[in-house]
Amino acid sequence: MSGRKLGSLWRQDWVNRRYLDAEEKQPLAVTVNRGIEFIERNHQEDRWFLQIEAFDPHEPFFTQQKYKDLYPHAYEGRHWDWPDYGKVKQQPEELQHLVYEYASLVSMCDHYLGRVLDTFDRLELWKDTLLIVNTDHGFLLGEHRWLGKNIQPMYNEIVHIPLFIWDPRCAEANRRSAQLVQTIDLAPTLLEYFGVELPQDMQGRPIKASSDAEAGARAAALFGIHGGHVNCTDGRYVYMRAPKTMDNGPLYEYTLMPSHMHNRFKPSEFEGMELAGPFRFTKSTQVMKLKGSTYLNPYYYGHLLFDLEQGPFQENPIDHPEIERRMIRLLARLMQEHDAPPEQFERLGIPADGMVTEAELQQEKELRRRQRNVELGLGESWTEQARDAFFALQCCAPAESRTQLPVQFVSFLGQGTEPHQRGAGIRICRSLIRCRSSSHPGCSVCTAVAKDTAGDNQ
Repeated sequence: MSGRKLGSLWRQDWVNRRYLDAEEKQPLAVTVNRGIEFIERNHQEDRWFLQIEAFDPHEPFFTQQKYKDLYPHAYEGRHWDWPDYGKVKQQPEELQHLVYEYASLVSMCDHYLGRVLDTFDRLELWKDTLLIVNTDHGFLLGEHRWLGKNIQPMYNEIVHIPLFIWDPRCAEANRRSAQLVQTIDLAPTLLEYFGVELPQDMQGRPIKASSDAEAGARAAALFGIHGGHVNCTDGRYVYMRAPKTMDNGPLYEYTLMPSHMHNRFKPSEFEGMELAGPFRFTKSTQVMKLKGSTYLNPYYYGHLLFDLEQGPFQENPIDHPEIERRMIRLLARLMQEHDAPPEQFERLGIPADGMVTEAELQQEKELRRRQRNVELGLGESWTEQARDAFFALQCCAPAESRTQLPVQFVSFLGQGTEPHQRGAGIRICRSLIRCRSSSHPGCSVCTAVAKDTAGDNQ
């Protein structure tokens, strides 16, 4: 299997599969069929609303054989349709198999979306019924050498999601729009369609499906995940702003519902709690302010700037101080508009007005360069992979122990004088650095390794 899943989810999934032995039993089929029943029963009524929420194509990528048969391929590896989130470690044939498993489930989703569209044809709903087809997020299947979502930068494969709209008021089809829209625009789009006044504090705006709506589109959009990069795009450029320091703080959670995805907050997580706000979006209600945390530290990746016109797959960040400064100003303006807490500007290292100088950007780059190019004082030389690994270790370490990491690492590499005592340190040293110091007895075997691999890139 691909690895241990959170809690009992893995076991529960395998129990469920025993009962999903036919297509009509799968949640996707059941949900869409119930939705079609609702349409058939109510299509002659006025002002009805239906949301068909299909969990698929979410992992695990489980579907019936007839959809798998659409993607024939030779594969004799382990069962694998539920990837762990992380860097790609699998062989190419394993990864391709996973892509086909995903494609099989997407094809099943396509089939059931087609059944909804067929219902529109059969009942002639195109004349007076608004249809919106969208999703919540994407999924990395090897792009950028990642699997999953949430723990890496918010690349377009995750955040640039499909959106199809049929608006019978303009009845325009087969047209792609350049409007920059977001999920928060769906609610005001529905309210506007039904003639309901929009609340004053609603931040989204109705999506206009007509071709003359481009002028009213937003200039930029804000997106991201709690404690991660804060991101901004104007449609061409995507700017991912990392925290100013390795501490990734100050960082707080603001909530009236202290729950994680699978459990409630522990009593210890309420330590230091205070009331904050109200914010413009909390309806004059104060909320709990609690010390926040993240799974991974976005400082490791640094600030990232992409030009989607020149590099739509976001493979190579660009270095353009003037564009970066403009995107920071946009970012700060959007954060102000969304009533971001003041400490978020501090976390990102930008003023509230977003005005930063090129010299300040250069200072940030120089600081990261010095942090990444640490020297242990052993006369060692580092591979790029080693630099990345040790820098990641620094970013993940608690702040109180971070300054001692180089000393502790040197001690670890040098522990013991017998081969069996220093084996662990040698293995790490062999994979990360090439120690060339004969005065470092703990690395005597590693010195021999360096001689044996003299052809390697030192």
